[in-house]
Amino acid sequence: MKARYGVAVAAVVLLLTMVVEVGLSTRQQSPSWDEGDHIFAGYMNWINGEYTLNPEHPPLVKLVATLPLVPLDLRYRSTTALKLKASTSEIFEKMKTDPALKAKIEADPTLFVRPGGLLVMAGSDIIGAFGVGGVPGPGGGGVKDEACAKAGLDKIKARIK
Repeated sequence: MKARYGVAVAAVVLLLTMVVEVGLSTRQQSPSWDEGDHIFAGYMNWINGEYTLNPEHPPLVKLVATLPLVPLDLRYRSTTALKLKASTSEIFEKMKTDPALKAKIEADPTLFVRPGGLLVMAGSDIIGAFGVGGVPGPGGGGVKDEACAKAGLDKIKARIK
């Protein structure tokens, strides 16, 4: 009887050890921490023929994984900021007082005007844009998305030439 009890205790200890090890290593060792990058790159491969995003990985797996996204109406803040040459929060505020701009944006299904899309500038030149979305919590969404995007841009601003 004592032998069975010892085996059960050993099995429980080993299982708990495994759970702790998996839990601690998931963030560092997870194969999915950069899946968002791969998914966006695959989607852009389909939509724009853009193969320069995430070029270190062959496109076939990204294309297969993102094929179901192609018929969806996906919109993103970065392209909205680029097309309209302003941050999405600025555009959002201008829409409140400019009916013509509001009508233009509502007529274009590719635009997504929600705060969180910022332009990347080198001097007075626009060199790109990026968007942040999905910040959780009360008051989340646009306001916190924009703050997160600004914090990220501030971190790299000195390196932009």
